[in-house]
Amino acid sequence: MSSTTTFDVGITTLTNVDAISSIAYDIRDMADHLQRNEFLDARRIYEDGKHSKKYDIYGNEEDELLSLQRMAKGWKGETFDQFNEDPSFMFQMLGIADRGDSVEDAIAKYGWDADSYITE
Repeated sequence: MSSTTTFDVGITTLTNVDAISSIAYDIRDMADHLQRNEFLDARRIYEDGKHSKKYDIYGNEEDELLSLQRMAKGWKGETFDQFNEDPSFMFQMLGIADRGDSVEDAIAKYGWDADSYITE
C-alpha cells in the first residue's frame, strides 16, 4: 500500500486515502442501481461494500471490504472515534443532523442510528 494517493486531477495527498476515496465508487454504483429500481443490488453494496479495501493497523489488506453500513454502525461495536475525521462519515452524519448541530452533536445523537435511518 502506497503512503500517498494521487488523484487524476493532479492532487496528491500526504497519506494514503485510496480505501476511503474508493467509497465514492460504491455511492456511484448504488445510485446507478437505484435509478434502475434495482434496490437489492444497491442495498448489497451499502451493506457489504464493493470497491473499498479495508486494511488493518499494519497496512495489511483484510478480507472484509469497507462499506457505508459499517461506517454507519462502527466496527464491531466500537465507538465512532475512528470515523470522527472521516469526510464520508461526517457527510452522512450531517445529512441527518438537525440544523445548527456540530459534527460532534450529530454523532452523539445519530451515530448509532445512522444505519437504521438509511435501511428502514
